[in-house]
Amino acid sequence: MYHRELLLRIDQHLKVIRRARDLYASKLSPDFNAIGLLGPDEMRLSQILKELLSPVGSHAQGAIFLELFLSRFGLEKKFLHSDKANVSVEKTTDMLSNSMRRIDIYLDFGDGAIAIENKPWPCSGDQNNQCKDYLKQLVKKFPNNHCLIYLSNSGTHPSENSINPNTRATEEDAGNFRSIGYSELIDWLKDCRRECQSDRINSFLAEFIDYIQKQILGVEMTKMEEVVKVVLENQETLKAALEIATAHNEIRVFLLDKLQQQLKEKLPDWELDWKVTYSKKNGHFKIMFPRSRQYFVCFEFKYTQLGGFFYGIGKINGTLPDLHDVRSCLDQAIAHSGWTPESVNWIWFLDITGPYRDWNQSVDPWLDIQTGKMTDFIMEKTQAIYSALNNDNLLDRLNWDTRLL
Repeated sequence: MYHRELLLRIDQHLKVIRRARDLYASKLSPDFNAIGLLGPDEMRLSQILKELLSPVGSHAQGAIFLELFLSRFGLEKKFLHSDKANVSVEKTTDMLSNSMRRIDIYLDFGDGAIAIENKPWPCSGDQNNQCKDYLKQLVKKFPNNHCLIYLSNSGTHPSENSINPNTRATEEDAGNFRSIGYSELIDWLKDCRRECQSDRINSFLAEFIDYIQKQILGVEMTKMEEVVKVVLENQETLKAALEIATAHNEIRVFLLDKLQQQLKEKLPDWELDWKVTYSKKNGHFKIMFPRSRQYFVCFEFKYTQLGGFFYGIGKINGTLPDLHDVRSCLDQAIAHSGWTPESVNWIWFLDITGPYRDWNQSVDPWLDIQTGKMTDFIMEKTQAIYSALNNDNLLDRLNWDTRLL
């Protein structure tokens, strides 16, 4: 089967699903998710997991969720006293000289402990010697009964700068280290749903599963299952799908180049400083008025693989004035900034929410680059900043021309 035919067939199947969703949307509300509305970050997710794992959690199900967790990941024989477990978040490494590290989730059984390092998004990088130090903490506290779980988006191992691969493999063989992915966590949550006696908690677990699937794993299971079914129909469809997948990176590089060119055409009187790289964190592009090299509109990604998209007014170095009047103007006209005194290179900035936040987990940014919609979005954000400052006669504070945009 030719690649084009495969893509057309998948598209037809997905159109049927979209049509069905539209017909029943008013009754099923398929896009609503209470957890998603709260926009949980890594810390909030750790708190949710802590609450579910705790035998004295507000779910009132006792130790059953924890017992199911231990059983699911083969730890039930190491940690026998689940009803005695004390579960906490942000546990400090108090047994080490570097006591400033904090373990995301910590389960103390009295005679042993589990530490969980929570990395829900692939753009979340490891700190230097992070997992190595966590294991040291566990060994000093419970030398004969401990386990470090590295909970990541896809179940990948921690980076080499976090722990030596040979050390990790040795600890795995000894049962002291596990790498698991959020898809495996979903299996545990489904176990919990089967055993849960509370309708209220059961509903929460269903919401949490849905949130993980869509916002962390970046898949809508109905669509994904349909795609997989078509791809696995025979050898021809599988071969075509795998060949398409190999072009994944080349497609993204092409589309990023296209976005850069589109922005240059939209901004003939401004300079575009383009430093976007898929594999590195803090990739960014600056929109700069030629006469001013000190302050500029900047769009940046906090993480690798174009994750954590945000924008605002940056400055060339942290010693320049913070321009509180500029920030106050934009707080009032657009939205309150995430600025703190530590934001030395920013005057004002906002996180971008929705499907544009993490480009590695959504097809929307790439589709919208192809149609030009992404360029329009970036120009709208830039125009909103420019217009707000122009209305308050603050453009001269940045040395920006009032005749542009």
